Amino acid sequence: MTYLGDLLVDQNRLEEAEPWYRRAAELDVVDATVGLADLLERRQEFDEAERHYRRAADQGDPGGMSGLAWLLYLERREHAEAEHWALRAAVAGSTSAMVFLGLIHGESDNLDEAERWFEEAAEAGNPRGRYHLGLSLLERDREEEAERWLARAAAEDEPDAMLVLGDLLEERGKDAAAEEWYYRAADAGHTPAMVSFGRFLHSHYRLGEAERWWRRAAQAGDLDAAVHLARRLKTQGLQEDAAAWLRQAADRGSTRAMIGLACLLEEQDRHNDAEHWFRRARTTGEAHS
Repeated sequence: MTYLGDLLVDQNRLEEAEPWYRRAAELDVVDATVGLADLLERRQEFDEAERHYRRAADQGDPGGMSGLAWLLYLERREHAEAEHWALRAAVAGSTSAMVFLGLIHGESDNLDEAERWFEEAAEAGNPRGRYHLGLSLLERDREEEAERWLARAAAEDEPDAMLVLGDLLEERGKDAAAEEWYYRAADAGHTPAMVSFGRFLHSHYRLGEAERWWRRAAQAGDLDAAVHLARRLKTQGLQEDAAAWLRQAADRGSTRAMIGLACLLEEQDRHNDAEHWFRRARTTGEAHS
């Protein structure tokens, strides 16, 4: 029953997976209890998810302890208890908990301790641990080590690592290698990578390809992509299409889109509308400063 639940979740068939997890969890199968908690958390049913994580955690299960730590930290803001469970989970071998501890130590500027946990997770085979270790090493100007860990994470289909590796290679002038990683991350559906890949292509005068990636990312809801796409459309004289993308992003809070829309309206002598968006951009920028 647990394996069937796992299979259905992998296929994003959550409604079908749930009853199988519940039946197995009722038989005290701890993996099913954790699987059910994960499913409920994905649906933002946090109270019930927490109950099942606690049940698994109280049985000493590393996945239950780790899941409980993440939920407590991100949703409950109960940081001390979250760290308690994460430490127990990490000691029990949970690489997800090791990544968690690395992140919270990094937030506290305890960089040595953060790096230690990322390295433990990375050495144990966790792709996110390898990605975060690579970032940590980059921040410390240990670029060669960083590249090795990022490459290992990217080779395991970690899209954030692919994107950072693409940036790193592009900075070194290794455009062919950079393009490969940008493409792989973008093709995997990573919208920030689509934006960066579009920028890369645009800089190499492959304008149609750039537009296609920006459009795909904008359609997926990326605000930066909408701004880039609007600029491209504007250069083609498609003012109304450009305005539509800018307005969509501006309505969702993008100050860059607000300013771009205001400038476009100003060019059309729609001064009152332009003023409205300039004012909104200023107010939004002050709220975020």
